[in-house]
Amino acid sequence: MYQSTLSAAAWPFITGADDALLQAIGLVWDGDDPPQVAVVDGMVQQLTWSTPPQQPAYAVALVPLRDASRVVQIHTQHAGTQYMLDCEVEPPPRWELFLVPHSHVDIGYTEHPDILSDAHGDYIAQALDLMRATDELPHAQRYHWTCEASWSVEQFLRRHPSRVDEFVARVREGRMEVTALYVNMTDLFGERLLEEAVRYALELRARYDIEIVSACNYDVNGFGWALPSILQQAGVRYLDTAINETRALGVRPRPSPYRWAAPNGADVLLWHSRGYLLGNDLLLHASAGWAAPRVAQFLTQARRDGYPHSGMQALISGHKGDSMPPTATVCAVVEEWNRTWRWPQLRLTTVRDWFEHLEQHWPQPIVRQQCAWPDWWADGNGSALVEAALARTTQARLAGLEAQRGAIQRAGIALQRLDAQYATAWRRTMLFCEHTWGPYETALAPHGAAACGQWHSKAAHVYAAAALADSIEAEQMVALATAGELSARAAGLTNATLQGVPFGDLATGHARAVLVFNPLPQTRSDLVRVHVPGHVGGRTPQLRDARTGDLVAAHVRPYPPEDVVNAAHIQVEFLAGDLAPHGHHIFWIEPGAESPAPRPDSSDATEIENAHVRVQVDPHTGAITSIRHKA
Repeated sequence: MYQSTLSAAAWPFITGADDALLQAIGLVWDGDDPPQVAVVDGMVQQLTWSTPPQQPAYAVALVPLRDASRVVQIHTQHAGTQYMLDCEVEPPPRWELFLVPHSHVDIGYTEHPDILSDAHGDYIAQALDLMRATDELPHAQRYHWTCEASWSVEQFLRRHPSRVDEFVARVREGRMEVTALYVNMTDLFGERLLEEAVRYALELRARYDIEIVSACNYDVNGFGWALPSILQQAGVRYLDTAINETRALGVRPRPSPYRWAAPNGADVLLWHSRGYLLGNDLLLHASAGWAAPRVAQFLTQARRDGYPHSGMQALISGHKGDSMPPTATVCAVVEEWNRTWRWPQLRLTTVRDWFEHLEQHWPQPIVRQQCAWPDWWADGNGSALVEAALARTTQARLAGLEAQRGAIQRAGIALQRLDAQYATAWRRTMLFCEHTWGPYETALAPHGAAACGQWHSKAAHVYAAAALADSIEAEQMVALATAGELSARAAGLTNATLQGVPFGDLATGHARAVLVFNPLPQTRSDLVRVHVPGHVGGRTPQLRDARTGDLVAAHVRPYPPEDVVNAAHIQVEFLAGDLAPHGHHIFWIEPGAESPAPRPDSSDATEIENAHVRVQVDPHTGAITSIRHKA
């Protein structure tokens, strides 16, 4: 026969008047028809039972608050069975919960990125509506909103340009916070891309005269080590993290603050939280009554784990999940809760509010950690090796092109017209390196429309960024070759066509030439591969170093006959030596001594060799049939 059970635990909740404070004891009943009366600490109390979703029924008994621990006896009966419990009661801290409303920015996890970009912009507008609707409430109940990523602000400004002034006013009031990072980042972000991740927020700061003091990076469980330095340089003091432990673990202790220092010693105050949906896990988005048992258990466990403070941050969304809209329910929950309990007190805040509280009230010295925190959860990076490699290559190319542009501009050639292209290239690189790798149903339907749609949207960003790098490179190389007299775009030249139009053709009065630029900050010698016209003045071309006047040893070979696009060109490989940091060399293309060999109509060679090795292949399979050393 099933036996009903009763359990009891002291809750860290306090109610009552100042001279008659009472502490809560939570009673949990597992069975049918719970008892309606109990004797608690010698006093008869009526019990009112509640049954939150997926939780057992609970009731709250109240006992006088004492300054020391004690044991409280509880006695009740049900269906002829006596229940006698001893409950250890400790005086609790005066808890305060800082609820931070936000929407987790997962670009493509719950819906297609195009849909979510509109939705996140609209969420800020809805948050503004809730702020207006709660202006007359006590401050703790007034709606607040933290823009987890500045990308969402970009979408708001695109969707609701008429509400800019209202938005800025709320930011200055402190009810709306704009944070520093463009998106939630993986470790595909190199140092230069990390710098770019704060650029848009800094533009907003300058444009609207608002403060940017906090950064958020949620979900991911590791962060680029340069980040503290980059944030500090940008005037950002705080970094809020919320690691997802679905397939990984956050470092311990958690929750806790640290001062996280970069290799150069620059640091930020970091909060290592319990997750970006903690408030929802506690049901504080739904009902004060439903939330009470979970809040009690959470705070009690935090104390047992050694958490030293009486304040706690809880990130919360309008509904439990990613990319959720704001709702007014949490304001009603705060009102009911604070009317019921003296402590814990609930208050709606921003991330900044929580950090400023930490700085003033954290009861212990905050540990400083100067160490790497690599991300080992974003396994999506490894699921798309081609695109991930392209993202890294594109970051390196853009950084090198920026260095080249600086050198060109120092030579008096203005290239401000490329600003928009650079900004777009960096932005699209970030949108690929952002942390969302597939929608929620990817594992169940990897070839479904949702999974494929999100991936194609994401991958398009890195391919577009790489193409923009090509375009920027063409513009800058043409500017360098022509002293800024010619625009590649205006002349109908692209990076691809420039490979077949040697730069000397663009500079009136000069011979054809190959222009080689070193994008690195150190002297470099490296192999150059380029294709040039297959003949110059009826002769096979040769290269001459413009600095020394010496002929350059080069490996020259025709394109295969099936390459009809490059039929009039040859491939040239040569060593460009001792290029200065961010410097360039010119190699003249001039007629050689020999006439060009006729281009074969087909290729039937089955043997290649050099001074040491002869290799033969099967013309039907392409497999190697023989490798012979000549020695």
